[in-house]
Order: sequence, then structure tokens, then C-alpha cells
Amino acid sequence: RKDALFEPPVSTFQPTMRLANVSGINIIPGEDTFCMDCRILPCYTLDEVLSAVEQCCAQIEEEYGVEVCYEIPQKSESPATPKDSPVVKKLSSAIYRAHGIQARTIGIGGGTVGAELRREGIDCAVWSTLDECAHMPDEYCIIENIVKDAETLVEFFSE
Repeated sequence: RKDALFEPPVSTFQPTMRLANVSGINIIPGEDTFCMDCRILPCYTLDEVLSAVEQCCAQIEEEYGVEVCYEIPQKSESPATPKDSPVVKKLSSAIYRAHGIQARTIGIGGGTVGAELRREGIDCAVWSTLDECAHMPDEYCIIENIVKDAETLVEFFSE
């Protein structure tokens, strides 16, 4: 399925890390280990996705005569906050008052504290002023951006 609230609007499955499998270029590996980062739209449960993974693994095992094993080092799911929830409206208003910016509501597939709150039944919205350097070498934040976020919070809590 697609959900235009998210960028990209689909669930993503990205191979991200591969572990060393042999010690030399003239050795044929007997096994391969890789990791994937999967960002699942809230319209799916993780059980649904894992069921599809099981089917895929079984098909590969049958077709190639191999054994496929997987582990889940981290698993997290939470419902989406409705775009018209009071917290989204209040934050959008605070952003406009503090910075003259018309907020655009989007969904993100990252692991923010928002997921923890939504799992507890608390609608929440996430906002920050930042450069596009998250999870990159030399990740940083600018003090001016922190000040802008503080200004947003002042407006949010003064309403």
C-alpha cells in the first residue's frame, strides 16, 4: 500500500550492513550474513510483515536448497498520529507563530520517542530544526537551530 503522508510513501526494506564472510579473496563463502533496515507503514502489523518474510525465506530455501535464518535485533511498531489531532494542530500553530513557517505534516519511519508515546495511546508530533546530516559522518547540530526549537516550544506551551 501507499500512504502519501510518508516520504517515501511505501514501506522500505534496505540492505544496510554486510558482515565479513571469508578471510581471503580465493575462498568461496559457505554462508553470508547481511542486515536490513525495514521501515514499515503503520497500516501493516509487524506480524504481517514477518509472515511475508517467512514465506520468502521458505521459497528461497526450496528454490536454491539452502538454509535461511534470521534474527530481529530491534522491532518497533506504533500507530500513526492523526493529521487532525489536537497536538498536530497546536504544534503547527506554534511553528507558524514562532517562525512564520506553514508546517507540513509528514510521517517518518525513524525511531523517535514519538513511537514510544503512541504505543501508550498518546498522540504526539515531532519537530526539529536541523541540517540534513542525521546518521552521517560528522553529524552535528547548530546552536541557532536549538534556539529555534526552544522558541517553538515556548509558543507551543504558551498557547
